[in-house]
Amino acid sequence: MLLPEELKHQIEEKYGHPIRYPKDCEALAAHISRITDGTISASTLKRLFGFNHSSSQSNLYTLDLIARYIGYANWDDLNELSRTTDQEKDPDQIPISDTEPNLSTVMDRQGKNRRLRWLSVMGIIAVVVLIGFYRIGRRNLWYELAPLPEVRGGGGFINYNGDLFYLGGMDAEFIRDNNWRYSSIEHIWREETPMPAGCAEMGCTLFENKIYCFGGWLGERLGPTDLAECYNIEKKSWEKLPKLPLKSAGPAVTIGNQIYIIGGTAGGNDETPISNSPSGNLVYVLGSSIGRSTKTCFFRYDPSTKNYTKLSVFKVQRVNVSLVVVGNHIMAIGGNSFRDGEYMVNKEVDEYDPISNNWIPKAPLPEPLTRSNALFKDREVHLFGGSGLYENNPKAINNQHLVYNLETNNWRVENSLPYEVFGHRCTHQNGKIIIVGGTNRLPNPSRKVFIEK
Repeated sequence: MLLPEELKHQIEEKYGHPIRYPKDCEALAAHISRITDGTISASTLKRLFGFNHSSSQSNLYTLDLIARYIGYANWDDLNELSRTTDQEKDPDQIPISDTEPNLSTVMDRQGKNRRLRWLSVMGIIAVVVLIGFYRIGRRNLWYELAPLPEVRGGGGFINYNGDLFYLGGMDAEFIRDNNWRYSSIEHIWREETPMPAGCAEMGCTLFENKIYCFGGWLGERLGPTDLAECYNIEKKSWEKLPKLPLKSAGPAVTIGNQIYIIGGTAGGNDETPISNSPSGNLVYVLGSSIGRSTKTCFFRYDPSTKNYTKLSVFKVQRVNVSLVVVGNHIMAIGGNSFRDGEYMVNKEVDEYDPISNNWIPKAPLPEPLTRSNALFKDREVHLFGGSGLYENNPKAINNQHLVYNLETNNWRVENSLPYEVFGHRCTHQNGKIIIVGGTNRLPNPSRKVFIEK
């Protein structure tokens, strides 16, 4: 059963957002349940809105629930008011079921049905052909560099003078300790000194020829870690750093000038005592703990004193944000969270000012996204890929390329990526964007490395 268009509009008006994609039904189902104190599944809504095709009819309980959601007593009440409204518009209108078609009418309808079926088939063929040309054109915007030595997603990623470092991450089964370096001259990957222990989703940032790694994910059994370490690129050696104030996993970035460095991790207990440090060369650490409700934490690390400082967090707390430096500020984009036990993907965007220690909300994403990756190029923020639902849902992974304009505070859609992916990493070199690894076909990550033509 499909809902009438007018009823769909009433539901969207009550919800406050258009239902354009199947994933929109996830949040709508939760909203209907909260408003009506009833239960309705996202799959039922997908069928009613026409995303899933089914010949089954919805039961009266579901229809009553929808009617109550938009302000009616029940489904019969909604239908009665609708019939009254229709008769007021045209009192002489005879219901179509009261008319009896003659033989010529039946023949005409059969002919029209045949023509409609033929047009439908030709339309489907045309759409398939157009999609094929679109995908070919899309891939022609990119070409592949030497792939990673093995499949990886969620690793640390650094662009060092044109060479690329990929540290740790996950394959289809295990957390890994690799430290791969891509030579921009030879165009090959080589293994350098491995990490002291395998880790994924750690916060990685570059400072004074060293790669700083904060926290990360050790796997389902061990969870997040509070370990911190740095890799001396010239000496090819690792050094332990003071532990994070809490166990966490998340992104890290570098900002500013010769004084400041910003970065981050996620997870842990916010009540852990944190030491203060004076201003100087600073690394910012962003993160969150996931329990019944997500709680974000934000730190600053001073490499000269090796101390952490607790900082303010954005209003809508979440994890798996994409963190990117914009001038002397930081933008946290999207992410996901648990609120009262309910999983949500976020579209909030916030900008951090290190001087005032404040977060400022910016224009939200066109749709919720988590585990995307972003970079700043030509005074615009570029956001790539990500997931719109639970990460184990292959339909949630997308290939979007969204661009945020600082001056207009608006997002727009650009040419998409050559494949759907989340948990990937990106950078730009000589004006061209590079996309590395990530997961595009569950449960296996990818080895692919793409660069713009």
